[in-house]
Amino acid sequence: MLDVSREFSAPRPAEETLARLVREQRAVSMCHQTLMRAVDEQALLDDICRIVCEEAGYRMAWVGFAEHDEAKTVRPVASAGFDDGYLDLLRITWADTDWGRGATGTAIRTGRTVCLQNYATDPVTIPWRAEALQRGYLAGIALPLKDESGVVFGTLNMYSSEPNAFTTEEVRLLEELAGDLAFGIVVLRARAERKHIYRQLQGNLHFFECMDQVNLAIQETNDLEQMMSQVLGVTLSIFECDRAWLVYPCDPESATWRAPMERTRPEYPGAMAAGIDFPMDPDVRRAMTAVRASCGPLAFDPASEFGPPPAVSEEYSIRSMLCMAVYPRTDKAYMFGLHQCSHPRIWTEDEKTLFEAIGRRLADGLTSLISYRNLRDREGQLSALVQTIPDLVWLKDSNGVFLRCNPQFERLVGAGEGEIVGKTDYDFVDKDIAEFFRENDCQAMATANPTPTRSG
Repeated sequence: MLDVSREFSAPRPAEETLARLVREQRAVSMCHQTLMRAVDEQALLDDICRIVCEEAGYRMAWVGFAEHDEAKTVRPVASAGFDDGYLDLLRITWADTDWGRGATGTAIRTGRTVCLQNYATDPVTIPWRAEALQRGYLAGIALPLKDESGVVFGTLNMYSSEPNAFTTEEVRLLEELAGDLAFGIVVLRARAERKHIYRQLQGNLHFFECMDQVNLAIQETNDLEQMMSQVLGVTLSIFECDRAWLVYPCDPESATWRAPMERTRPEYPGAMAAGIDFPMDPDVRRAMTAVRASCGPLAFDPASEFGPPPAVSEEYSIRSMLCMAVYPRTDKAYMFGLHQCSHPRIWTEDEKTLFEAIGRRLADGLTSLISYRNLRDREGQLSALVQTIPDLVWLKDSNGVFLRCNPQFERLVGAGEGEIVGKTDYDFVDKDIAEFFRENDCQAMATANPTPTRSG
C-alpha cells in the first residue's frame, strides 16, 4: 500500500505531461479564436468556460465578477462542466474572511494567480472542502481578470479532478488566457457602451425631431379644432398607429363625454362620432379614473382591467391602446389616446416618454388656444355691447391715440371710426380742451380715478 501511494504521488511521466500541455495549448488557441470573433460578453464567457472543460479536460470552470456590496460578493456569471449546484451552495466572497481566503477571494484581493493543489489537505479549503471533494474537485486555480488600469474585476476559475494538476507551464498558459479574456471583456464593454451612447443620441435626435413636428402643428394655427387635428395627425404618423383621438372631459363624475377630435387611417375608420355627447357608462368611468390616477401614460389591451370593453374592442379592432390625461390650465381635463388595430402592440418606455411629452405640449397648446378663443368671444361680446350702448365709448392707448369708438362717439365728433382711429383729441377739439382731456387720461392711467370732463 505504501508503494502504491508513492506511485500515485510521483511526478507525471513526461509523455503524460506533454500530452496535457498539448491539450492546454489547443484549448488556449481555441479560446483566442473565440475572443477574436466575440461580439457578446455573455456568449464569450460561456464559450471560454466550455472550451477549457471540453478541450483541456477540467472538471469545472466558471467566471465570477467582484461586487462592491457590503459582503464583497463574487457573482458567478458563466460556468461549464460538472457543477451539481456547487456555485449556488457557496457563499463566494472576496472579503478577508474564512470564506474569502480561498483561491477566488485571494486572487481578487491580491491581483495574483492562486493555485490550491490539493483540496483534501490545504487548510484554506476547509469551509467548502466537503462540497468540493464530493464533486471531484481535487485542485483549483483562480486567475484574476484586470481592466486596462490593472484593477481586478473578476476571476477565471478552474477545478481539476487530480491533485497537483497545475504545473508551472500550465499556469503560464492559463494566465495568458485570463489576460486575453480580461482584455476581450473590456473591449466588448467599451463597444457596448459606444453602441448604447449612439442609441441614446439617435433616440434623443428622434425625440427632438418629433417634438419639432408637434410644435409646428401647434404654432401654425390659432384655430383650436385645426390645432387638435394637426397634432393628432402628427402623432398618428410618429407612432405609426391606427387612431389618435381626444376625449372630453376626462372626468369620471361627468354625465356625458364626447370626442372633439379623432384622426384615423383609412382602413380603420373612427371609433367615436366626433362632437356627439355620449352618456357616461361604467367602462368609460373606470378607464377615466385609472388614467386620472396615473402620473404618466397607461397602456391597455382588451384583457386589461380598465381597457376597452371586449365588444368595443371587437367592433373597432382595438388590439392595443395608449392614453393619458391632458390638463389645460383653462379648461377641464382631456383624455389623449392612441389605438393600434393592425396588430397587438407592446409600447416601449421610449414611446411612452415621447407620448407623455407630446401630451404635455398639447396641454400647453390647448391652454393657449382655449384662452385665445375665450378672449375672442369676450371681445366679441364687448364689441356688441359697445356698439349698442347709448353712452359715448372710446378706447385710447397710453399716448392718447384713439383705437376704437362707438357710433355715439362718431356722431359727437362728426366723423366715422375709420377717420377717428389713429388720431388724438387735438385733431377734433380746441387745444385747451384737448390738454384737459390728456391730463384726465394721464390721471386715469396713474390712479384709476379720472376727473370728470367738462360738458359742452
